[in-house]
Amino acid sequence: MDARFRFEEYLEKECPLTLQLLEPAGRALDKKCLFYRFMPRYRQYFENLSNSPLVDSLARAAAQIKLDIRISINDLQTGFQHEILIRRTLNGIEALRNIKDRKPDDSDTEEPDWLRPIICA
Repeated sequence: MDARFRFEEYLEKECPLTLQLLEPAGRALDKKCLFYRFMPRYRQYFENLSNSPLVDSLARAAAQIKLDIRISINDLQTGFQHEILIRRTLNGIEALRNIKDRKPDDSDTEEPDWLRPIICA
């Protein structure tokens, strides 16, 4: 069964609101990560997903698959990319809020500006 399908199936049963908020996001999948990318007009959806209890439901759903989850959005006013990263650690599942600054001299270079722990499950 596909990891994205299992992840979304879990959310549909346990927290339909979280799945509903992810709906307008673009999706991609690679060997290590499931990506969701929002257009700037969906900033409030992204913000809602980064707070409890919705980020907690994302972490529980991530525990059902063996992939990290990255949910991101670009802030057009500041040029920052905001990201929710949910990943496995030795102690369980960790959710972080990450802000990346796009350097004006090299638009392809991104550096994490800060990481803020959201939860550890």
